[in-house]
Amino acid sequence: MAKVQTRVIFSTLKSLKPKLMEQYHITRIGVFGSVIHGTQTEESDVDVLIEFSDPPAYVIG
Repeated sequence: MAKVQTRVIFSTLKSLKPKLMEQYHITRIGVFGSVIHGTQTEESDVDVLIEFSDPPAYVIG
């Protein structure tokens, strides 16, 4: 089941990437943590790393 969820996560990020690149000037999107290690559970979050071409003018959180 973890492999199926991993494929869904990657395909979702891949499909969103062009819009995110255009709207937020993102150069790269990465995933780390339990998803990469294949140890995620139904309660796991998805750890996403985002690299911007220009620093954002605002910070969330």
